[in-house]
Amino acid sequence: MDVPKTKSGARQVPMSDKVYEALKRAVKNRGKAAAVNIDGYKDFLFLNQNGHSIQYDTPSGG
Repeated sequence: MDVPKTKSGARQVPMSDKVYEALKRAVKNRGKAAAVNIDGYKDFLFLNQNGHSIQYDTPSGG
């Protein structure tokens, strides 16, 4: 993960209130997640079955 190379590379994704509420529920329902920090990023939304961030650079995804 890295920051965009240029300012024009930064994106804002529009999100409906319904999607926002669903994402908040996902965070609330995932339980106590392990503290994970990858390249300075943390508080990942989607976790694997072990409560760790999903890493797509590994064959099993986590």
